[in-house]
Amino acid sequence: AVTRPGTAITVSVVRASGKLITRMHPGPKNTVDDLISAILQTAQIDGDAKMVLYFQGRVLDGQETIEDAGLTDGAVLTAVRYPDLHVAAGYEDGVVRVWSTEAGTCSREYSIGGGAVLSVCFGPDGQFMVTGSADGAARLVSVAKGTLQQTFRGHTRPVTSVAWAPHGMLLATGSSDSTVLIWDMLAGESVLRLEGRWGGVTAVAFSPHGKLLSTGGADGAAVQSVAFSPDGDLLATGASDCSAIVWVVEDGSCLLVMDPWTPTPGSREHLQGHRLGVRSVAFSPDGAVVVTGGEDAMVKLWSAEDGQCLETFVGHSLATKVRAVSCSPEGTLVASGSEDGCVKIWSTTSFACEATLRLETADGVGP
Repeated sequence: AVTRPGTAITVSVVRASGKLITRMHPGPKNTVDDLISAILQTAQIDGDAKMVLYFQGRVLDGQETIEDAGLTDGAVLTAVRYPDLHVAAGYEDGVVRVWSTEAGTCSREYSIGGGAVLSVCFGPDGQFMVTGSADGAARLVSVAKGTLQQTFRGHTRPVTSVAWAPHGMLLATGSSDSTVLIWDMLAGESVLRLEGRWGGVTAVAFSPHGKLLSTGGADGAAVQSVAFSPDGDLLATGASDCSAIVWVVEDGSCLLVMDPWTPTPGSREHLQGHRLGVRSVAFSPDGAVVVTGGEDAMVKLWSAEDGQCLETFVGHSLATKVRAVSCSPEGTLVASGSEDGCVKIWSTTSFACEATLRLETADGVGP
């Protein structure tokens, strides 16, 4: 149980919508798991339910003490219950749809204008999301209210990628106009312009500490996706040459290459790599697995230790690109979005497709 010694603090626990669940008063030596148990009991949530807590853009380790987690008086935590996990997907019809992976239904739609939604990401606390659209603008949307809060204009061509810094103060937008803009979220203004990529910016990602920004570009063998490991020490990239590579951030050296598919004459063996370009990459929450989505309609799991292919998920329509992949905070599920209009949810334990999320009229799904 959560105790309340003299040094106890007060923390607020909210849903992703921003609605308050409860206020708790943990002591510094209580663990995050203690706090979760107390929340489930106070909110009268099924005792078999699983919950994780977000704080400042990261999922708190259940074994951490309140003190080690860096929680101070007045901290606001976002609670997400499993398996009631939600996935946001952007569509070519200009709508962002939020899906319940438990019910397999679309729980919310956001029509925000700007043409096709090419990228979408949640903010660190889950209460807002940012979209990148074909009209060259990024938009800040309230998840709870469904209202447009801010429009960021500065690019001259479509915004292909958006990334929110873990501390929540900065936003990065990449565009096919070959620039990256860094935005002050409070002022709503661009504070930095980065140039130098030919052929357009295809991906942007902040490091977990928010001090580094990685970009992918269409110059050369186009780097179509970038993702930092949870500890920020490694960077995964997916490229149009069918390869996925893991790099050491500190010195820029190549650590692992997930080899592309190479046919062997006279062999029917299923070889491990992608047959076409790697469109999307992500690390598992523990950093042990790299997930890739390919232009060959496949999703693959790779060992981040030795680069071996652990599993291949096949289920998206052939000749469609898997444009986005993402891991659940506990690492037990992988979501993939494809140009076939489907979001698929895959189990990393049974390796089965747990759900297919699709509207009959849906066009391609963006990241």
